[in-house]
Amino acid sequence: MSMLNRARSKQIFKGQEGQTAVEYILLIGVVVILCLSMMKIVKERMVSTNCTGNNQSIVCGLMKIATPQNYKYFNISR
Repeated sequence: MSMLNRARSKQIFKGQEGQTAVEYILLIGVVVILCLSMMKIVKERMVSTNCTGNNQSIVCGLMKIATPQNYKYFNISR
């Protein structure tokens, strides 16, 4: 590689040595959007209190177990 080509390549790549503030802000924005969408999914599937239909949330499962019609009563004779 000649000296002229080396000088040109150094000028082309000069100032492009890392991420700028704009790139970091865009990266943070993408991460925030992903976190918010994941939190929405977690809330719907695990903590939702709308127990109609075939809801698989933890709260609905506990409510199904703790309903009085699921209790079994036994008579104990003395």
